[in-house]
Amino acid sequence: MMINYIESNPSGNILFASHNPDGLITLDWIFTSSVTTYHSLKDKIYRYFKMITEPQFTSQRELYINSCSKLYKKNIVAMESSFSNYTNEINEYNQKLIEVMRDREILLMRLDPLRSSADSKNRWADLEYDKLCASPHVKDVIITGNIIQIITDTISINYKGESFNIGEFKIELYTDGSGDGVKVFNLTKPRNGRAHPHVLQSTGYCCLGNIKNGMLKLLAGYEYVVLAQMMITFLQSYNPDNTYEKISTWR
Repeated sequence: MMINYIESNPSGNILFASHNPDGLITLDWIFTSSVTTYHSLKDKIYRYFKMITEPQFTSQRELYINSCSKLYKKNIVAMESSFSNYTNEINEYNQKLIEVMRDREILLMRLDPLRSSADSKNRWADLEYDKLCASPHVKDVIITGNIIQIITDTISINYKGESFNIGEFKIELYTDGSGDGVKVFNLTKPRNGRAHPHVLQSTGYCCLGNIKNGMLKLLAGYEYVVLAQMMITFLQSYNPDNTYEKISTWR
């Protein structure tokens, strides 16, 4: 405890003030017969105590204000950073929008001729369907979504003077390019999990060799009639050096 103020009256009685480290004020006094003298001394002590403690109050006030000010400044910096980021994003979106609008104009330029020739394309597709149905070894044509299913009659392979009846097939043309573009399944005579010496029955995967690229080009160009004829020719062929199953299995 520290004594901050002390005073005596003419009668010799003493009144003093002290405060502890927590800032609490304590008044101690020795009995005096004069109440007026006591209150006079007490007022002086309070005024003095306020005078010596005011700098502490001022310091705490400044600390409080500085603490709030730092928080405000921190929030301002964060908001300014966010604002800058949003501005950059807006600029990026504007650039992307310009690119998309340009791409749209290019597509419109390409689309207009297609629209004008839509009727002629439909007439062409109508003729192509007739050609496909009339192709050799084609029994039926079934359209299921993006798949053109071609059902064949009996396919034979002539090898070393011998004719092998391989069976009837379902050829699937995937117009969107999925499923490796083409799958083939044997409907009547699969052997040992093989639809054909060069075709897996379970997945319909065909080992097309060097004709694969040509097949994909025909698929991309809507040349389904030519592609069907190519696949039928493939089913009528046999290469003993690259096979899943020997041709003799179909005797």
